[in-house]
Order: sequence, then C-alpha cells, then structure tokens
Amino acid sequence: MAFWLCTAGALAGAASGSLALTGYKDNVKTQPTRERLHWQQAYSIPALLLLAGYVAHCWELLGSWAWTPSMVMVSLEEWDLSPAIKGLIVASAIHLAGMFSTLTIGTVSDCFNRASVLIFMGAAGAASSLLMGYCVSWGAGWTLMLVFCGSFFIVGDSGVLSAAIADNVPPEKLGSIMGIRSLMGFGIGSFAPLSFGEALDVTHSWERAYLILAVGGAVACISAIAFKFRLKTYHKS
Repeated sequence: MAFWLCTAGALAGAASGSLALTGYKDNVKTQPTRERLHWQQAYSIPALLLLAGYVAHCWELLGSWAWTPSMVMVSLEEWDLSPAIKGLIVASAIHLAGMFSTLTIGTVSDCFNRASVLIFMGAAGAASSLLMGYCVSWGAGWTLMLVFCGSFFIVGDSGVLSAAIADNVPPEKLGSIMGIRSLMGFGIGSFAPLSFGEALDVTHSWERAYLILAVGGAVACISAIAFKFRLKTYHKS
C-alpha cells in the first residue's frame, strides 16, 4: 500500500504537469548560424562553476538522504517508539525541512543576490554535515534538531542553483545544460552513499563518515565564491 501511494503521487504529478502545459508554445528559436557562439555561452565559466556547485550539492544531498535516516534511527533507540512513529519522525526531520527550505531559500534568492545565497548555503550545509556526525552521541533530541537544520541547509540551494543556471545560460541551450546538470549531479552524487558507507565501515565513526559529505558542501561554497567573483569581473569589464 505504501508503494501504491508513492506511485499515485508520481502519476498525479505527471497529470498536473500535462495539464499545465496544455496550449504551451515554445517561443525559443534556435539560430544555426550562431550555434558555436551559443555553445560558448552555454559553457561559460559562470555556467561551469554552477555545474560544479550542483555536482557538489548532489554529493552532499544524496549521501545525506541515504544515511541520515539510519543515523536518526540509531539515536531514537533510547525512545520506546513503534517503527511507524519512528518512520514519521525521520520523514519529518529530513524531508519536511527540505520542503520548507526550497520555498524559503528560493524566495530569498529572488530578493537578494543568488551568489551570496549559494555561498551561505554551501557553508551552512558543510557545517551542518560536520555537526550531524557528532550529534549521535548527544541524544535523540539534539540529533533531531540538528538533522532538521542540516536538511534545511543541505536541500535549500538546489532550486537556487537551477535558477542561477537558467540566468546564465542562453535559452536555446538551457535544456541541454539542465540535462548535463542532472546527469553529472546525480551520476557523481550516486557514489556518495558508497563512500560514506566505506568510511563508516573502516573508521566505525559517524563523525568521519559525515566528513565525506561535508566536502561536498565546502566545494559548493567555493564554487559559489568563484562564481560571484567571476560575475563581478565580468560586469567591470
């Protein structure tokens, strides 16, 4: 029944998306004579920095989604709860925080500079990953609070990265770049759970395993700093 409910959600999304696109006409027209120029713009340095930031973001995000539920379940052993209640707590701490994060941070990025938001979120995500590794021994209450905050920061820059890519890539090449973004992000990010598990098996330490994920947040922050510096240089020139 649980999997049927998940399937129903996917089908509802497909149906609503189809209805939303009814009568839609794509106004973007390709210009073959400027193909080379468009590809140079599509793979400009700001776009490549954003792609690097997205890959690093996916590394931290996919690793956290794979292993944080297990870490939370370990911390909840001190509470006598049913498996269903524990599952609800895990879902609320991780995914509910992410839902609020994408809406909140996306709105903030519309009001302020996207690069500055990406720098802050990358740094906050890296710090959160480090703290989440240490909080297992602090008790279930601290763990849940830090996991909620960590999920907020780790997930929040996803929409901002997509919006920034759309701002810095020609419309004629946006579909291709978004495809490459997803391929590289989820492709490379899929190795994060394996790397985390290997680190956990070798060190028997949540702290050192989460350090693997914190690297992703740090790289995302550095990419955002370079992206902001590049934009300043571009506007000055």
